[in-house]
Amino acid sequence: MNNSGDDIVPYQQSVDMQKKINEVTGKQTAELITFEGASHGDAVIKTKENVANDLNFVDKILLNGNNPYRNTNYIDVKIAE
Repeated sequence: MNNSGDDIVPYQQSVDMQKKINEVTGKQTAELITFEGASHGDAVIKTKENVANDLNFVDKILLNGNNPYRNTNYIDVKIAE
């Protein structure tokens, strides 16, 4: 995931990372989800669904998608503004 308005992590870095992951794994393992106009740390990227997608991606890479410790009891994280 990357925010197109991110001034901390350049968008191209995410594009390059997606490409490298897919090259190393030999398949289309990584997908880049772009949040148009969002800035670094924007609340739109921190939804339960997006966090779950990130964790599932890591599980897929490291544990073949089978993390015995994963559950769906996600808590709401309050972000100070």
